Amino acid sequence: MVGTLAILDRYTIWPGYLLISLQGPGLARLLNLTAREGIKFWDLNYRENLATVKIRPRDLKRLRPLLKKTGCRAKIQRKAGIPFIMLRGKRRKGLVLGTVFFCVTLYFLSLFIWDINIEGNTVVSTEEIRAVLENYGIREGVYKKNLDLSELERKLVLDVDDLKWAGASIKGVFLDIQVVERLREPPPEESTSLVASKDGMVTNILVLAGEALVKAGDTVQ
Repeated sequence: MVGTLAILDRYTIWPGYLLISLQGPGLARLLNLTAREGIKFWDLNYRENLATVKIRPRDLKRLRPLLKKTGCRAKIQRKAGIPFIMLRGKRRKGLVLGTVFFCVTLYFLSLFIWDINIEGNTVVSTEEIRAVLENYGIREGVYKKNLDLSELERKLVLDVDDLKWAGASIKGVFLDIQVVERLREPPPEESTSLVASKDGMVTNILVLAGEALVKAGDTVQ
């Protein structure tokens, strides 16, 4: 069995090291070849066909031909040292920056109106109301702080004849417009006169609408 090369942590923390497991029938030969090739390893734990050692990251590439030659396999169990700490820090920094950018973007988008919802209209078309809003400069993408909701409600009732009432509210990035339309009076029915075709006497009258000009017992010509 090859002895353990003891190296203090202060000599390995800066270049970093890998804790790897080695397994295979030619494990003893692999360890001997590793030492012969000048590949430094330490903290060796060796049991039959399984061993764990620590090596420097730059030596992993030199170890691979020896693994193939001896029929052994290597698996990285842990990465330690300043280089790997810095790499993790860079990855986390990117994640933090990405999260901050995402939050800032969401906040910026929340300052604007991105959808206009119109409800309560049946006679007045939605397109007509949207056209009026366009004339006011109100459309998707408008800055929310530029909206005077009370003034908007007042102008809608004045400018759209068939509207009796209008209400406007902002919910998040949505502008909700609620309207109540005026009730249209039905056109007056045309009045007609009932004229007898022959002279006679009225015996009975049933008036469903209008006003009777004769009564039972009257004669008509």
